[in-house]
Amino acid sequence: MFPPTAEMHQFQEKLWHNGKLADIGPIPEYNTNVNTLSVTNLKPSVKEALTGPDKNHWCEAIKAEMDGLESMHIWETVDWPKDTNLMDLKLVLQVKTDTNDIPYKFKARFCTHGFSQKEGIDLDKVFTPVVPRDAIWTILTITAKFNWEVNSVDVTQAYLNADLHHNIYLKPPEGAEVPAGKVYKLIKSLYGLKQSSREWHKELDTHLQRLGFFPLLNVPCVYLRGAGASQVIITVYVDDMLIVSPQRDQANQAKKAIIDKWKITNNGPAKEFLKIKIT
Repeated sequence: MFPPTAEMHQFQEKLWHNGKLADIGPIPEYNTNVNTLSVTNLKPSVKEALTGPDKNHWCEAIKAEMDGLESMHIWETVDWPKDTNLMDLKLVLQVKTDTNDIPYKFKARFCTHGFSQKEGIDLDKVFTPVVPRDAIWTILTITAKFNWEVNSVDVTQAYLNADLHHNIYLKPPEGAEVPAGKVYKLIKSLYGLKQSSREWHKELDTHLQRLGFFPLLNVPCVYLRGAGASQVIITVYVDDMLIVSPQRDQANQAKKAIIDKWKITNNGPAKEFLKIKIT
């Protein structure tokens, strides 16, 4: 089972006293207008983040990450199988910026130390296709020339949606109340694992093909469905998707099928994609 909420709260409190995590509790209200952000460090340590002027933003980001882990039941507490590879967890913080390098999102991620994985034991294949940038430019050129609808979405905590096919064991984070001899066994993929990107891509590919999309042979991160006015093209970059179509209802229909499957951030009409401005 996933560690109980009370245990997670104790985890937060103890990490705060070690200078690594705050007891985030209720989040104070604050103005989220990007113009008020005082960000000077885009990748702070946890201690820097929680003692700096943007503490409230970071508290909310950490809480959102922990809530997501809890709701998606990514691990269970089990007896530690001896002679297995036991991996560490790390909290990674980053400020995301737009095409003008203006901060717009505070991001917190619990990541595993993937560098400690052992091939043949807790991973096999890790290759994941990535959409070439010139393919994105080509699709955006088509949409501009023919005035197509352009939407974008990104899947929230995408990797956590993918099942694992290896036994991965984690050291309970410092401060977690876990009985001696107990460890966490991952049920879902987690950031930092070398195969997480591949497992997520397989999950995504399976769903899109069920919806009637097929990947281009030479560009497997570009998916097509239909023809003429009913055509829809979805371009995938990890958890970011660009959805284009001659018809708004076709684009919205495809987007709804994605929303119904995963929790997403709906960016609406795309203004940018992977820091490429769309006007």
